[in-house]
Amino acid sequence: MDLQAVIPLLGRPADDPRVRDLLKDAGAAAGPTLKKGDTDAYVEVIAAGIYFVFTDEATYRKTPGGKVGVGPLLLTNVTAYCAATAKYSPYTGSLAFGLLASEGRDATRAKLGPPEVAVDRRRLDRWSKDGTWVYVVYAADLQSIERAGVQSPDL
Repeated sequence: MDLQAVIPLLGRPADDPRVRDLLKDAGAAAGPTLKKGDTDAYVEVIAAGIYFVFTDEATYRKTPGGKVGVGPLLLTNVTAYCAATAKYSPYTGSLAFGLLASEGRDATRAKLGPPEVAVDRRRLDRWSKDGTWVYVVYAADLQSIERAGVQSPDL
């Protein structure tokens, strides 16, 4: 899987054939299901080291009077675990914008420029690129990428 190829699908409904194919190709057993009281649904593919977030349309678009659970679920975030965790296997696909899991904060910032948001205590950087948020969480030593993702910006 290629996170760069996911970017055009952000904001698309879960029933879009391209989104369904994305989930299938990633190894997802099923599509998203919104639990009562929630506004986000998660599709985890633990063996592939990746998860997808789908947000209720009324919530995402901040529709006045919109009812949660009536409209479609929109793909709003895809996160890849570049390093194995107790739960996730390592993601082995390509990251967005030429990032490499083996590169640390200095190399990542050299590629993407100064981050729009940097949270040092969480080792997180975020950029806005081509209308998409790109974010990285670095390993504790800042010498590699622990997690990376692409997300539709908040409206």
